[in-house]
Amino acid sequence: MWIRSLPEFVTGDWTELIRKLRTEYRARDYYRRMETRDFVEAFVRISTEQPGNLRHYVHDFTTISAKAEAVGNLTK
Repeated sequence: MWIRSLPEFVTGDWTELIRKLRTEYRARDYYRRMETRDFVEAFVRISTEQPGNLRHYVHDFTTISAKAEAVGNLTK
């Protein structure tokens, strides 16, 4: 109901509606947060505080950093 009440929905401005919804739900979207530099830095910090299996760390770090790099939030 809330989405249908937005002016962007009523006027059919889909691009602006998508932008507004992404802004609204970005903080709750785990996969979007994973694409940020802050997430990568937090992952590294937590991993150093709680060491575990190196193979798992490397696999997870590679996956997470590749996502952040793909969207332009991290450089090689």
